[in-house]
Amino acid sequence: MINIYEFKITEETNNSIKYLDMTIIRSTKGMEIDIYRKPTSTNITIQHTSNHPQDHKDAAYRYYINRMIKLPNTERARTKERKYIISTAQHNGFPTQKIIDIEKKEIVKDRVKRSKTNKAQEKQIQKKKWVTFTYHSPIIRKVTNPFNNTEIRYNIPTIGRQNTEQKSKWNI
Repeated sequence: MINIYEFKITEETNNSIKYLDMTIIRSTKGMEIDIYRKPTSTNITIQHTSNHPQDHKDAAYRYYINRMIKLPNTERARTKERKYIISTAQHNGFPTQKIIDIEKKEIVKDRVKRSKTNKAQEKQIQKKKWVTFTYHSPIIRKVTNPFNNTEIRYNIPTIGRQNTEQKSKWNI
């Protein structure tokens, strides 16, 4: 029986290691990330003149450009990747301007997405914070009063509240 979950150890060579589609390079400045392609990788995509839908023809370039934008790689690595993308596009009959337009569009999409993410994070921060008191007694009221004029809300356990309500009903 073949074990499909078998992991192989990859050793570092020349201060770098290949991981998924990245090359992680250890340098004096820290870690650098570059894009890795297997030696069997080719620069062939759907030809620009084919009868495929335009979205299908552009898909590979959108992927390449997104990867280039989103990976935390150096400017040198981005320039190298941009040259590779343009040369691949030219090899497959795409005009260079088409690739530049796709890149601009993807950069704008990425900025909008990051802006929305930042706004969502700000909203999370602005949400009210809760504190739960695990003990219930008349003293807790005195402790919780200072929270009334803050963003912090408090919760007194239901069981404790129920016990107090029952005692007051029976006048204990």
